[in-house]
Amino acid sequence: TIKLIYSGPATVVPEELFSAADASDYLKYHLEDWAHTAFTELKNFGLFVVFAHNQKLEEVLRDAHYSITVTHSAHELLKRALVSPNKEFPRLVSIFHPKHIELVYHRGPKLLVYNQFAIEGDIDASYYLQLALRTTKQPESTTDVICYENGSNWGAVSFKHVNEWASDAQYITEVYPFH
Repeated sequence: TIKLIYSGPATVVPEELFSAADASDYLKYHLEDWAHTAFTELKNFGLFVVFAHNQKLEEVLRDAHYSITVTHSAHELLKRALVSPNKEFPRLVSIFHPKHIELVYHRGPKLLVYNQFAIEGDIDASYYLQLALRTTKQPESTTDVICYENGSNWGAVSFKHVNEWASDAQYITEVYPFH
């Protein structure tokens, strides 16, 4: 079985607002070709992740008799982050992708912020991580910051900027950890 993990534009929708029939509408302002959308459900957290996918690639793999599953890095990141048993302090978990940063800010199983931001320079990731913190008005000193590397050319340099305000932040360079 091949697990395709997409990392392009995505959005997170609470189950109370989600409609499978309208799934493509959630991305129409993010993409030019928003008709090719898929979604995954995070059942234990009451969330859906809606994302663009490559139907042609999936068709080629199926025609070659591969069994495939389709998901998004947001789903994998949320699934891993929200199972954190510590509910006392929030955590800011991010992935440095080649052209963008993806972040989840949560306290235990409660999602506070999910977003993706394009990265143009080495200070951008630090800016967006601090923006997420300030959005929720949590003091930086009580938040664990974890940054995963996923093939970016700017992650190590950006992390130095993050480390200026989060001295105990973790920078994890293992191969993309969400299998």
